[in-house]
Amino acid sequence: MKRTPTWVVATIFFQFLVKTIHLIDAMIGLTFVVYGSLIMTNFENPAMEAVITSLTFGSTMLFTSIMGVIGFTTKVCLRCGLALSAYTAPFIAFFYMFVIILLISSPETFFDYLTEHKDVLYLNDAEILLLENMLPLFYIIMASLAAVEICRFMVLRKIRHTLLRYDAATERIVSSRQGSNRSKNESNRTNLTEPLLGDEEV
Repeated sequence: MKRTPTWVVATIFFQFLVKTIHLIDAMIGLTFVVYGSLIMTNFENPAMEAVITSLTFGSTMLFTSIMGVIGFTTKVCLRCGLALSAYTAPFIAFFYMFVIILLISSPETFFDYLTEHKDVLYLNDAEILLLENMLPLFYIIMASLAAVEICRFMVLRKIRHTLLRYDAATERIVSSRQGSNRSKNESNRTNLTEPLLGDEEV
């Protein structure tokens, strides 16, 4: 039984890992877009800071996920979708770290804002208190998501390089086969033509 090369197994694993990360990012992005849209459309005086943050962050996450999927499934522009997805990841990681630093330095500002706009944010006092008690868990989650984005940045660059080499090799194989088929067809035409020419000379 022929053994699958290690680099092939590693590439398949990393592709699965990055696709999973794109799926998670898409779900996070969609959640923020829907949440921001509900705040903006269902109230006369929405909390615009929350709306802008939610829609901007959610749209960015959705965009990177969609571009990543396009980069995986098509060869358009040298798989530029993977490049865009990869180079957006550090900015998303920076956003997570910025939020962590902001919450650590001034958590009361954040929770005062939630309390002031709780009606339009679909929150109540009990939920705000729960969020405040779960703040250490949020630090861990956001730090983990930042690490995942850095991982996505590094892995996507390698996968894109591998896929570009595979695309180039595939194109060379296809071109070689087409050239071989043309040679065979020309050879067959020559073999058919020569007897006819011989008959005419006779």
